Amino acid sequence: MRQESITELEASSFDQDATVNASPVTAAKQKVVDDNLPRTKGRRWVLLWLIVVAISLVVALGLVFWLKSNNNDTETSTSSSTGSSSVGGHNTGEATVAAPTPQPTTTSSRPSSFSAPTTFVEPMSAPSLAEARYCCFYSTSNDPCDDCGSGDGSEWCDASADQCGTCGGTYCNNGGGFESEAPPTATPPTATPPTARPPTPEPTARPSVTPGNPTAAPVVRDIVDRNLFAEATAFYVNPTYARNLNSSIATSTDARVAANLAAMRDVPSAYWIDVKSKITGNSTSDLRGILLDAARQIPAPLCVFMVYDLPNRDCNAFASRGEICCAYNDDDDGTCDYLNSGDCSQGLREYKTEYVDPYVKVLEEFDGVVPIVLVIEPDSLPNFATNGDNPRCGNQGTQNAYTEGIKYAVSQIANHTDDVAIYLDAAHGGWLGWEDNVATFVESVVALGIEEHLRGFATNVANYQGIGEPCGDSVDCRNDDAARETEACCADPCDLLGQYNAGQNEHNYARLLVSAFKEAIPGFDPHVIIDTGRNGNPSARTDCATWCNPRDVIVGEVPTADTLDPDIVDAYYWLKTPGESDGCTEILPSEDDEFTAAGECPRYDQSCAAVDSIGTREGEPYAPEAGAWFDYQIKMLADY
Repeated sequence: MRQESITELEASSFDQDATVNASPVTAAKQKVVDDNLPRTKGRRWVLLWLIVVAISLVVALGLVFWLKSNNNDTETSTSSSTGSSSVGGHNTGEATVAAPTPQPTTTSSRPSSFSAPTTFVEPMSAPSLAEARYCCFYSTSNDPCDDCGSGDGSEWCDASADQCGTCGGTYCNNGGGFESEAPPTATPPTATPPTARPPTPEPTARPSVTPGNPTAAPVVRDIVDRNLFAEATAFYVNPTYARNLNSSIATSTDARVAANLAAMRDVPSAYWIDVKSKITGNSTSDLRGILLDAARQIPAPLCVFMVYDLPNRDCNAFASRGEICCAYNDDDDGTCDYLNSGDCSQGLREYKTEYVDPYVKVLEEFDGVVPIVLVIEPDSLPNFATNGDNPRCGNQGTQNAYTEGIKYAVSQIANHTDDVAIYLDAAHGGWLGWEDNVATFVESVVALGIEEHLRGFATNVANYQGIGEPCGDSVDCRNDDAARETEACCADPCDLLGQYNAGQNEHNYARLLVSAFKEAIPGFDPHVIIDTGRNGNPSARTDCATWCNPRDVIVGEVPTADTLDPDIVDAYYWLKTPGESDGCTEILPSEDDEFTAAGECPRYDQSCAAVDSIGTREGEPYAPEAGAWFDYQIKMLADY
């Protein structure tokens, strides 16, 4: 109806204009025109309608292509942003990132360009590493909320929409704002120092961890030539340690000690994986949880762990004996029957399949994502150098446990990671500083054939030897009386030089150790890290053989790669966590009061009754078991 009306109006107007003053011939022609006019006008309208439709289609198609092009540009920008992230240890160049959506101010330490979405998206219940890193970020500045931030991915993400504000963190959904690489199932390349990391190459296949099988094809690792401590942009500070320190700060009556304890909350330290249950958990009291926490930080800080769970562990002492035995006592109390250890096949099977293999799987997951250093089995091989006459150490089972266990652990770690640095425990100068002791230790390591996997050795672990100063090759403290009087590097608080021990400080012991290994293994160039957690007062002990909670000691050098002998010593580091007990007194303290008795200690070692040990003087508290928090001791260590 609408089209017909328009046609009639157009025809009427045309007719009026065309017939004015027309001749008969003209009128006849006009009649023909008039007769065909409705048909012509209809065709024109159809043509006009088709043109309109065509133009509409062109506009629509153009809009579609424009939208698609704009989406591609957005994806390209997102991809560039992903590639430039330093998470995972790679940086492919700067990215152009769209302006972020304004967000509420938080206490998170992530870059200001991070933009968190405001909607909650429920993640998978069992997140992978990458998914967990997408999930959430948090600050540990609000101590009561640390547990919130250190839960596993699913628990934290499920609660984070409501809890992040409480914990000083910010929730982001999977893929929003911050993106990581694909989960690190394939090992990235060996990185150059973190400030200039290479692009990610195509993943390369690696041998999988086969339980109980150390025969996987070896992988060439240049990690043995790198000092990860010097490369690191930061060292990991464990919030669990900060909480322990807070508990002691709360009860301190000395303002100076309290201030020192507060400062120590920011000092990194190693974490001991001394039981199987600490491997796969997702809290900051577990291997995987710590690495997850570190992986969320940008850049990921260096993490240091102790591998410490050999069968018949700590054969010459009772204080820190372990959970795995070559043979168990008949009373089923979990203790080891050291004197009936057999060949330790049972204990080694447990160690390999239930401790080492799960440990290595976690390391594989984070290899190349978080810088990792391991210290292998303190107080194991050094016992063979000096305590072979102790039947607990000298029996065949313990010998097999230590040699085969360490070889398996080092080989599995080396064959399944590229960027994990390994240091083997080498006691300290007051233990192995005599030439014959060093020689015996070197022989035991050479027999294992693991030197190609080692960056070097860790010394003074959990001990109190001073680092001192390194002597040059021209100084002979042991035989030169004048040098002893004039050279600072010859200072000898434990009178070891008088016993013909050239390792009277840890620097000189490191030089002695490295020289012996270079001579024994041509081409081997080991380096050393020194535990400085508790050796700030090397003159404190009247008997330098005292290793269990000596009094009057203080913390030593804070962790650093800036050492006095960088060609040999990679770092000073707090390997034994200051504040954790070395062993118990005969009577344990109660949970609430270290001065109140709570029954006999099942792991009491008579060395903890030494004249220099805390708990042997009137007015001193009882000491808790090895590894437990010792409030009295940490306040003493902070009294400097």
